[in-house]
Amino acid sequence: MKCLLWVLYTPNELIGKWNKAFELAKEPVQNQALHLEQNRLAHMLKSCSVKEIIQSEKFEFWDVAEWDLAMVDTAKQISDKWVGL
Repeated sequence: MKCLLWVLYTPNELIGKWNKAFELAKEPVQNQALHLEQNRLAHMLKSCSVKEIIQSEKFEFWDVAEWDLAMVDTAKQISDKWVGL
């Protein structure tokens, strides 16, 4: 997946529409800290049976403390599907 670096919209008054210009990154964006934290969260979702434990963990990229229990449950179901593939 490539990252969008910028988008510029300029008016085209001749046809009454907008011109769109953009640039994609040449290489996929990689963030080792995000990758490690995502793996940690996925492991917790798979292994923790108490949803409140997941909500009490501190994450930099995921605001799990704000997730309601239904969202934690949905994330657990998604993690069960994807972890280990």
